[in-house]
Amino acid sequence: MYRAIHRITDSSASGIAHAFSLACRAGGVEGVACHIARHVAPHGAHREAYTVSLRTALQAALVIVLTLGGHPARSESFVAVRQVSQVDAGGLVADTVRAVPLSHEPFRAARAIAVDPLGALYVADAGRDVVVKMDADGSVAATIGRTGSRGGEFDDPSGVDPTNGLVLYVADAGNRRVQIFSRAFAYLGAISLGGGGQDSAGGVTYRRQDDAANTFPTGTPIAVATSNAGELFVLDAERRVVLKWNADRRMTAVIGDVDAPTGALVDPVDVAAGPESLLYVADVGERSVLVYDHFGTYVRTIGGGRLSDVRAVAVTGRATGRAPGVLSAGRVYALLPRALMVFDDRGRFEGRMEIQVGEDLVDVSAGPDGTLYAVSSRRAYRLALRP
Repeated sequence: MYRAIHRITDSSASGIAHAFSLACRAGGVEGVACHIARHVAPHGAHREAYTVSLRTALQAALVIVLTLGGHPARSESFVAVRQVSQVDAGGLVADTVRAVPLSHEPFRAARAIAVDPLGALYVADAGRDVVVKMDADGSVAATIGRTGSRGGEFDDPSGVDPTNGLVLYVADAGNRRVQIFSRAFAYLGAISLGGGGQDSAGGVTYRRQDDAANTFPTGTPIAVATSNAGELFVLDAERRVVLKWNADRRMTAVIGDVDAPTGALVDPVDVAAGPESLLYVADVGERSVLVYDHFGTYVRTIGGGRLSDVRAVAVTGRATGRAPGVLSAGRVYALLPRALMVFDDRGRFEGRMEIQVGEDLVDVSAGPDGTLYAVSSRRAYRLALRP
């Protein structure tokens, strides 16, 4: 791509670097295309066509050169693509997103949203101590739980994961456990972060007596995620780590511990399991998203300390096709209060998408077709491209 632009402009390498520097300051490709055309294009009617060709090349080049040729932590590479609005090769086609409110009664204090493989939405409402299941349009299909400490009751539910649609996990923060329900919302048990191998209702949990987790100190689960292999990841706000249970419900890893040689978490707020057995943790203290493999080994950091006030992270798999109007697939989305920072599946920055919404958002989740849904403390939204 660099050579292609070099041939188009017949300019020097330093001139191209200067053009990209201008793009970083201007925040777009329109000015860069006009700038180069003004200096090297012929006068008259040909200049407009020349500018259009340059704009098309630069839209792709800004993403490719800035992500492959510079680290996301560098401010110039991080900011430059912010206003690029027509990068279509990977599916990012707008820099503004409408938050379309779904039709439902307002929540009291929603904390999390998740989508199952059939497109049903689940919202953890800590204000009512319930989990609400909704259709894609916001119609309420079921309400699970009530205030309390027995099985099927909640105290400050803060995270939810419907997995494959057959099992539902709920991070019951106030009761220091993760509760497990069937598709029909029958209570199946709990994984306690309080020690002892028993949940507060006296029922045997999924944690076994010979498990090392039996001696794990008290914790507060605030987010949950599951992998395709049936592994469970629980974000513990007290120790500021992610705990992993395998498919046999044995705790096998503590991820992001302060004693880890690399990838120690500072103030994690959300966790998401992505494709290729990778785990993504949004860390407001690091102002980044940290990535680990399924063994808990640190892989890389996304955002380079630029994700100030990051609230949540969502990951979509590689696309086999996209429904009309969805943002994209094969990407990592870091949610800020009123914006999405978009990265490719290797962590390279692609753009900032401002969300047209009148209140701060607290969580985001991707549906099976790649459509993104977000939730504020009061309402759920579908995120749609600006028409």
